[in-house]
Amino acid sequence: MHSRLSITDITKKALMLLLFVAFSNKIYAQKCETNNDPFSGEQILSFDYERKTVYFEFKNDTILFEIVFNYLGERNYEFKEGTKILMKLEDGTKMELSTARVSLPRIEQVTSSNGFYPGFGGGMMMSSSSNYTAYSFAFTLTKTDLNKLAASQIEVIRIPDTTEGTYADLEAKSRTKKKVKAVNKGAICLKEHIDNKA
Repeated sequence: MHSRLSITDITKKALMLLLFVAFSNKIYAQKCETNNDPFSGEQILSFDYERKTVYFEFKNDTILFEIVFNYLGERNYEFKEGTKILMKLEDGTKMELSTARVSLPRIEQVTSSNGFYPGFGGGMMMSSSSNYTAYSFAFTLTKTDLNKLAASQIEVIRIPDTTEGTYADLEAKSRTKKKVKAVNKGAICLKEHIDNKA
């Protein structure tokens, strides 16, 4: 004999699903924040993903976009203002952005776990550490640039290497995938606020 779901059971399950979706969206949604400059009183609209790994700011009708890239090893190279970054979006659009300021090296140590190894006393976690050099690239965007980044996610980013004339292509995979999703979310967030303000 098959049990039948009552309308009450179906309603409860539908409500649970809706609550789950709403809660999930709340957790994963990145929001823009509006603050006032403490000295000028000007309104600043910003979007921040992982302590400015991806950062957007709208102030005085200027759109600032910053993104951090990590290079393996310790490097002392300084990227000049006007350094170019290329982006290919999923919809086929290609963008070329030029940095708005010098990008200075910042050495960081990253520790990663290699797994659990059984042993006396319950075993231990083995880890290793490597030094990386982080560079923050800052750009001043036009509204057209912002609209492009909001309309489609990045498929490939071409960044310059610290050797003159060389570059590396980063596909939207693993950690880079999270970063490009944040770029898209930040661009959408800023675009919606700017459009509503207009």
